[in-house]
Amino acid sequence: MASVLVVLHAVKEVDFTCMKELRCLIGPNGAGKSTFFKMLSGQVTPAR
Repeated sequence: MASVLVVLHAVKEVDFTCMKELRCLIGPNGAGKSTFFKMLSGQVTPAR
């Protein structure tokens, strides 16, 4: 028998400031980009 517990942080400790400038968010697949924008828009509630 085996038991596996996995803790995955899609977005962890992000500091974000936007000052009327066009910016982009880049990163590899699975880095949490979509989750980050879902948290900003209120579609996903941060765990903390």
